[in-house]
Amino acid sequence: MPNRLAELLHYLIWRCDPSKLGATKLNKICWYADLDAYRRTGGTISGAQEYVRLQHGPAPEGVHRTLDALREQGKIAISKQTYQGRPKTMFVSQVLPDVQAFSAIQVSIIDSVAEAICSHHTAASISELSHDALWEEIALGAKIPVAAAAILPGDVTPDDIAWAECAIDAHRSPA
Repeated sequence: MPNRLAELLHYLIWRCDPSKLGATKLNKICWYADLDAYRRTGGTISGAQEYVRLQHGPAPEGVHRTLDALREQGKIAISKQTYQGRPKTMFVSQVLPDVQAFSAIQVSIIDSVAEAICSHHTAASISELSHDALWEEIALGAKIPVAAAAILPGDVTPDDIAWAECAIDAHRSPA
């Protein structure tokens, strides 16, 4: 069975400009691609059902172990550099990734999320964006369910209230 997280990470490292992709952005691309895929298809691209709340936002569980395995297999190279006075993890793909496990819609989601994050965000700005109300409620190191995070908050409409009142009335037992 393919390791979908490893394949996703390898594909992202291969497709993204190494100067625009560090560890924080890599984690956030996985997060937002999985959320978008879950909303559209009911499943994640990475296969993860949960992410871990880290200081800079959600990250796939086992991401460090998976990156180390990719490095040991000779698929990627990892180095540490200083970027604007801060440490940055740099990634370079050594071989072409295997994307056969991904559907066309999944590749499309991955590509659009990667492009948006790498082209329009810094590591700090994408981290800030990922610190939503759910993230704030989860303890550092605890797991964040993708299904819960995929729910988009919105305004309550009169139709929503009417539906809720009907649902409550239907469940009330006669007095």
